[in-house]
Amino acid sequence: MGDEGLGMPMGERLGPDDVSPVTMGDTGFEVIHWGRARGLDQNGGYLAAYDVSSGNELWSSRFILLSMTRKWKTMYRMFLLKVY
Repeated sequence: MGDEGLGMPMGERLGPDDVSPVTMGDTGFEVIHWGRARGLDQNGGYLAAYDVSSGNELWSSRFILLSMTRKWKTMYRMFLLKVY
């Protein structure tokens, strides 16, 4: 279960650090790093629960809505160009 071997993402920034799953009883919980690769609407901000014995996902839920306007993205890129 999970995003084994996340590796280096292609794009503008480094990927998130690996976060160890948490297990409570027969249920494991882990973050979903690359949600868009799974058909979700954003990368990050999702949590998945899965059955530890079978590895089957029980549910996933977005707990943080990530949004970045085009203006903010442009300003952020300009900032990075000045810093680096």
